[in-house]
Amino acid sequence: MIQRVLTRQIRIERLPACILCRDEGRLLYEKLVDRLYGVPGQWSLRKCRNPECGLVWQDPMIVGQDLPLVYKTYHTHIETGLGLEANSPGWVFTLLDRLNARILGLANQRAGFRHAFLHDLPPGALLDVGCGRGNLGVNMQKRGWVVRGTDFDSGAAAFVTQNHGFPVDVGELHEIAYSDGAFDAVTARHVIEHIREPFRFLRECWRILRPGGRLVLVTPNSASLGHRIFQEHWRGLEPPRHLFLYGTDALRSLALACGIKSPSIFSTAQGASWIFRDSESIRVGKFDAASSWLNTLVKFWFWQFREVRQIRKGIDECGEELILIADKPR
Repeated sequence: MIQRVLTRQIRIERLPACILCRDEGRLLYEKLVDRLYGVPGQWSLRKCRNPECGLVWQDPMIVGQDLPLVYKTYHTHIETGLGLEANSPGWVFTLLDRLNARILGLANQRAGFRHAFLHDLPPGALLDVGCGRGNLGVNMQKRGWVVRGTDFDSGAAAFVTQNHGFPVDVGELHEIAYSDGAFDAVTARHVIEHIREPFRFLRECWRILRPGGRLVLVTPNSASLGHRIFQEHWRGLEPPRHLFLYGTDALRSLALACGIKSPSIFSTAQGASWIFRDSESIRVGKFDAASSWLNTLVKFWFWQFREVRQIRKGIDECGEELILIADKPR
């Protein structure tokens, strides 16, 4: 049954069962609020009880046609959210974070992330799905790729075309309807968690990829150390815009169901300190409310070190972000 939330004019509907394994799941969080971009209301998340799945999803879930209503103050429309950037140490954090990344040996991972893990492929036609303000596309243009983007936000699309010079198509991927095998690479970084119909989305990404081409997805890791530490305040939850959150098992199940036979899926701690920073901002209301900012940074980097160490020991896939890389058979 669809009901209307009068204070927001956003319709919601029950989604009690996991879309991957049909388990009803258990209530994980309730009464979550949007502390990033100020969308009013309270939101709940459910988690699949199947230990071989673990999908997390919004229930009740926003009706697909009403999703644009929760993006009116999103960062593609305006420069910042509700002050996380203003309350942070800014350039001091950035400088120290880069130094810490070098100490932890994360520089190569960050370089791979910056170039969407396409560094070993010859340049070709790249589609960046959900390109936002075009940062990835700019980097890839410099490496010789012919870039095209998509976004649901016409304002963001106009900004990218005007400032970065590559075309951006507005709308849902399946509605744009590119031809089969149109691209040598398809990237979707921090997109699939926003998608109401992930099966349709992932199948479409695979269809428009040429044989021999590469698909790269990045999404928050629901099994991350940061989620365990911050719980309902974890940055990766981002209610109400993140509709589905995946761990390694859930993301692999989704890929296999969409005909992607041998995906490589791994987690990374390359951006953990930033996610810890924003999670702490959400938890206490501003960056340095709990302690001096320097003590807080030390705590963040200790957690990042712990995350890196666990990943390298193969203890668990606890990084803050999941990466899926799949090469389409020729």
